[in-house]
Amino acid sequence: MNSRRYAFSLLIATVIYTMIGIALWMLVSLKIAGEASKETIMEVAILEPQIETAPPSESVPNETQAEQEEELDPEPEPELKPEPEPETVPEPETVPEPKPKPKPVKKIKKQAKKLKPKLANKKVVKKSQKSRAASSRQQFRRGENALLLRVRASIIRNKKYPRAAIKRNIQGRVKVVFDIEKNGRVSHIRVSGGSKLLQRAARKSVSRSFPIKIPAKITKRFPRRNISVNLDFRLK
Repeated sequence: MNSRRYAFSLLIATVIYTMIGIALWMLVSLKIAGEASKETIMEVAILEPQIETAPPSESVPNETQAEQEEELDPEPEPELKPEPEPETVPEPETVPEPKPKPKPVKKIKKQAKKLKPKLANKKVVKKSQKSRAASSRQQFRRGENALLLRVRASIIRNKKYPRAAIKRNIQGRVKVVFDIEKNGRVSHIRVSGGSKLLQRAARKSVSRSFPIKIPAKITKRFPRRNISVNLDFRLK
């Protein structure tokens, strides 16, 4: 507590001394400025020159005044003549330009009428040809798909579970891939998956389902390659 009081008293003392120093400095500066201003005023008073007064100008003789008065007399104003009114010029009449007569377009219309039915007939023929081709393709696909479905159904019908596989409790799926020739016979039978017993049974089921009758409409689509059928052998 004593140290704080001592520091506080020191601060107050320094503030008071600084205030006294600033006041003394201001008084000294004011005195110096006053003396400098007095010296400048004295110098200006010494340097000011005495202004000489000019003698009064002599009076102008009366003759010149009279001549000036005569010259200043106002001249008579000239009479203004009335300006002539401008003559109104009549505007020229506008003549309407003759409209060009339309040329006859009978021949062009006749030619256009002749061309229109020809173009329409060509478009109709093209559309009919396209529709026929599309319909024939659809018929081929439908017939082909129907034939393949029949073949798969007959293969599944001709599937026989081998007895040896039943005894041994052998199950599985066999994938059979084969080709159908134009004459309706089967060729290139490939088997994958399952045991050998099941693969033999799958081969026999495919060979039992052929030959088949191929309709005349679909013969162009044959021979068909890589037709696949999955055969499941499951014990109930």
